[in-house]
Amino acid sequence: MAESAQGECETAILDEGIPAGGEVIALRQYGTQAQARMSDDTAFLAEFDDGWRVVAAACVSQGQRPYQCKVKG
Repeated sequence: MAESAQGECETAILDEGIPAGGEVIALRQYGTQAQARMSDDTAFLAEFDDGWRVVAAACVSQGQRPYQCKVKG
């Protein structure tokens, strides 16, 4: 994403139009991976040695295909 926005990740993400998320509707854990569905967004998380981190956000369901996410990594 930083490459496409031609800036540092910390500031480039502000230009991506990421929704605030909203109210948590469902949390599902699959081992060291998790999905957080909120009223205005879906995010994916992974467990690392120092805790859980968001690895994808601003995700939209594509039906039977994988989610399409604005932010990855």
